[in-house]
Amino acid sequence: MFAARNRRRVAARSAALLFALPALLGGCAFDAADQFAQQYGQYLDTRDDIASFRLSPNNAILSRGSVDSQITLNDGMSDTQVAATARELVEHHVDTKIDEHRIRLFFDAHNPAGQAASVSIQLQPGSAVSRMSDPSQYLQWVSRTRALAADTEGLKSIMVFKDAIHLDTSGGAVQAAEHLNAFIGVNPAGISYQNVGATDCNLQWDTDDDISRLFVYRDVLALLPPGVQPLHCRTTSQRPITEPNFEAVLPRDTSDQVVTAMRARAAELALPADITVAP
Repeated sequence: MFAARNRRRVAARSAALLFALPALLGGCAFDAADQFAQQYGQYLDTRDDIASFRLSPNNAILSRGSVDSQITLNDGMSDTQVAATARELVEHHVDTKIDEHRIRLFFDAHNPAGQAASVSIQLQPGSAVSRMSDPSQYLQWVSRTRALAADTEGLKSIMVFKDAIHLDTSGGAVQAAEHLNAFIGVNPAGISYQNVGATDCNLQWDTDDDISRLFVYRDVLALLPPGVQPLHCRTTSQRPITEPNFEAVLPRDTSDQVVTAMRARAAELALPADITVAP
């Protein structure tokens, strides 16, 4: 009988806790992110300047959750039109409240050869990073990223994140890195990390680094036979690294002599290197 009373008390306390939980959590709805995504998606469906979108709700128990939106605009929109749309997307009111709405906005650009390229910037209402939350800055970032695309040979894509920027090119890494570093140097706007993906090597550095120190990778790659490219190449000075580090994976038929020569050259340059051959 005592055990039965105990079980009833435990059940009563559990039920009371369940009823009290919404109040303790400030009225948070466990599916708030789902509701927000549904309502925001209905709004996006009404717009004729959006080519496609994907919404990813992230529900949470102890908060109102968040939503990640990837929105691609129609090709051919002017800088002013893209910026105006960005403002409207950020300022659109949704009845359901969430903690964060992160919007990645894709729009078209062109490289120097006139080939299509993709540019995306990150928007976020209420963010402490003003270029993400302040619509008055959107036009500047749309225009500048498109100009960077038009000035970079082989440019394929630019992605601007909260504290980083990534550029992909079918051209060489050095020119792309120089253009990107100059672009950020004008107005870093909270971007601490820069990345270039290129055909010869991938480069990574912190915004306050001397990027010329990264370019010695070319002296090491120059020892490869004509026409041979590494399967993987990366030179980085991003934190926590303080000096450039080089790594490369070479084709499996690369001779021992070439590998030895490349390692020796890296040592001469005081460049920490991990040079291996693919299995």
